[in-house]
Amino acid sequence: MNKLTEKEKIEYNHQNFIKTDGLWFIKVEEKFGFKKALELDREVWKILPKMQARFLKNKMGLNNSFEDLLKALKQKMELDGYRFRTTITGIKKDKSIIKHNNKINSLPKKSIHIKISHCPWHEIMLKAKREKLSAIIGSTICKTEYTAFAREFIKDISVIIKNQICHRSKFCTFQILLKN
Repeated sequence: MNKLTEKEKIEYNHQNFIKTDGLWFIKVEEKFGFKKALELDREVWKILPKMQARFLKNKMGLNNSFEDLLKALKQKMELDGYRFRTTITGIKKDKSIIKHNNKINSLPKKSIHIKISHCPWHEIMLKAKREKLSAIIGSTICKTEYTAFAREFIKDISVIIKNQICHRSKFCTFQILLKN
């Protein structure tokens, strides 16, 4: 009997997580309808990202800073199977003042910009022939998920979603913005 490698064990657990997420949604939808399933899914995604953020903070030795939020966010998105690019504005690694349009008095707010070129959740919805529902779910869950995750680092933030692949955009683009 062959034993699974560590990589195969991780893949097994990742696949189980994805399938459990989808299966429970479908079963709730069958019993109570799509609207109720989405409502309950949103409640789950208000909590699960908090747990993910706390785990990453603990394992990666992170604090409640904007820079550490970015580190954790990148790690989360890599683990979740996204292909993405991030940029950050309003700070530099050396924490010096940033010139914006060559004017020191018009500093940009601290923000993280995310551009996603591949969304694994949307791909699953396509394979399941539920593309139309992907846009409805994505409109509700993405903002909920990333807001909950980010607020485990900084309470006073907002998440602005500009484009989404599930709405037929080429990329998902969103911004996590420090309010102060």
